[in-house]
Amino acid sequence: MNWFRNISISNKLRVFIITTSCALLLVAALGNLISHTGAAKTALIRDLLILTRVVASNSTAAVAFDDDAAADEILAALSSDPDIVAATTFGNTGEILGDYKLTATDEAVFWSFDPAMSEETHVFNGPYVEIAAPIILDGSRIGAVFLRSNMGQFNKDIRYGVMTAAGILVVAFFVAFLLSSWLERFISVPILQLARTMGSISKNQQYEEKVEKTSNDEIGTLIDSFNNMISEIGKRDEMLLEHAKRIEYLAYFDNVTALPNRAYAKHHLELSLAGAKRKSSLVAVLYIDLDYFKDINDSLGHSAGDELLKQVGQRMKKTVRANDLVSTMRGPLADLESTQAEGRSDVVGRIGGDEFIIVLDDICRVEDAAVLAQRILEELHRPFEISRVPRYISGSIGISVYPDDGDDIETLLKHADLAMYHAKDNGRGRYQFFTESLDQLARERMTLEHDLRDALERTELEVWYQPRVDIRSREVVSVEALVRWAHPERGMISPCEFIPVAERSGMIIELGSFVMHEACRMAKQWQDEGLPQIGVSVNLSVAQFGQDDLFAQIEKSLLESSLDGRYLELELTESMVMGDVDKSVDLISRIGQLGISTSIDDFGTGYSSLHRLRQLPVNALKIDRSFVQDMTSDADSDAIVRTIITLAHSLRLRVIAEGVENRAQLTRLSSHDCDEIQGFLFCKPMPGPEVWEWMTSWQESILSRRSASFSETIELLRASE
Repeated sequence: MNWFRNISISNKLRVFIITTSCALLLVAALGNLISHTGAAKTALIRDLLILTRVVASNSTAAVAFDDDAAADEILAALSSDPDIVAATTFGNTGEILGDYKLTATDEAVFWSFDPAMSEETHVFNGPYVEIAAPIILDGSRIGAVFLRSNMGQFNKDIRYGVMTAAGILVVAFFVAFLLSSWLERFISVPILQLARTMGSISKNQQYEEKVEKTSNDEIGTLIDSFNNMISEIGKRDEMLLEHAKRIEYLAYFDNVTALPNRAYAKHHLELSLAGAKRKSSLVAVLYIDLDYFKDINDSLGHSAGDELLKQVGQRMKKTVRANDLVSTMRGPLADLESTQAEGRSDVVGRIGGDEFIIVLDDICRVEDAAVLAQRILEELHRPFEISRVPRYISGSIGISVYPDDGDDIETLLKHADLAMYHAKDNGRGRYQFFTESLDQLARERMTLEHDLRDALERTELEVWYQPRVDIRSREVVSVEALVRWAHPERGMISPCEFIPVAERSGMIIELGSFVMHEACRMAKQWQDEGLPQIGVSVNLSVAQFGQDDLFAQIEKSLLESSLDGRYLELELTESMVMGDVDKSVDLISRIGQLGISTSIDDFGTGYSSLHRLRQLPVNALKIDRSFVQDMTSDADSDAIVRTIITLAHSLRLRVIAEGVENRAQLTRLSSHDCDEIQGFLFCKPMPGPEVWEWMTSWQESILSRRSASFSETIELLRASE
């Protein structure tokens, strides 16, 4: 069929019409011929059967009287029909009474029927058709007549039918040829015009070009549809161009703040570095991270967070010098390059989450970056109006400068990022220039993270415990579980050093799970060894509190250690529970159903409202050590401690003061009616096995000097040590 694929549409149409017409007519002719043949056979049988009946009727007397001459005479009358080639009359017993042959021959005629047959019948025997009919007298068969006729007339009729069909086919072929040639003008010509127009549009992209409509038939409909399609394609092509510009814009700009994104900033920095190398000038990179943004996002929702990001971006743009970069929709990168060519090259961008970047190009002094950083910090300290309520945040800024801190994009960004994290670790709300010591610190942190991961696998970490004492009864009511790390090479590493590493790396979840499991196990072991039944408190991290399976982990720790839930206390921070108060209330309530108590740790350092605090089903508040340490020397801290204790008692909450280190603090807390204390004044954290010995000494000191003051009891304990 390859030849058919390669010929033109007009020739395909001609072949199709001729072939279809001839095929249909051939089928019709064959059908007619078959029908004609059947009709001719039926007529032939009918006529011969009538003739046979007449002969049988006429031969009744001859057969009845066995009159051979009469029978022959009757059959001889068949000679008038040239198609009758033979006939025979049989008697009742099958004897031949009469016989007729069209041509004189001595050969006997062999019939296809039994002479004793009793019913009319016929059969086609080669070129002949044979008919048989019984001879009936008074309802009884007395003989039979057989006739044999050739099919000459029948064959003539068939030949005539075949010739007629052939003639019709020939005529149909010529008619179909003429018809296809006529139809070609109405079908193939418009299609060829349509094809030429399509090629022209494809080549020249001229979508206003149209095909002329010459008829109202399907071809006309096709042309209308084509013209409409081309018009629609033209419209969509324009839309695609607009979308392409929009996509290019979104590829280089943040869709929340409309500021340049990371890709744009990096490209801008690449051009800035190239210009700085030519002019031997400085380029500063400011990496800005918003402090406490997560609290706003979690408590007020993402829409409020987005609004805050927009306002931050607007303030930063106003703070950067007047020639900051303004991009247009005509192409971000082209706009960037033309802007730098004009000398306006500073850029403010958002690179993800709550992180922003500022690239200061062609500055004269490093101090220029510090001046801008300070102005940005001042702007961030001003309240932001979110949902008609003033909200407060701050920012931590890291600064790296070309060429001192790096001569390529990745190095400058990495060093600015390191400086930003150092600013955040040192109190937030400040800026920090990159130094080589920060790079060394980052490498040390990476090493520490690797070692901490190994320590978790090798169980180098230990859980130590610091007692909490009832300030009135002097009884130990609980111990706080504190993780410690005995590094095989560096010795004891402070939690202040490795806990932030665990939080940033995500290991804090595994670490917290280890502490909870070990603390429950140790508390149950003390009980089994006969130590007075005291509780154990475990600190939960933000990451742990946000886990969906936290409740299941707590249940597992209690189940595996067989510890009763009333001997476990979980310490939570204000920011942790205030993010989603409803969720926190639900989780704390479920935890309470296990008998576990909960407390708010470091109370006073967060942003808790009294209304929200009242909603939380917690059991105690722990005053942050910073207030306890300053309460004897600072009247404000003392007032805060006294207020927290009064507030907690009004809400029927116990109050624990941590970080108690001297008698003056103890006396002041006792006068404020604090419930429990914890601190170095009477005990430092110690390994689990040492708790038994310390508890024994403490109980003995209490029993021996029941009437002594708390301070005297402590002195007695220290003397015994």
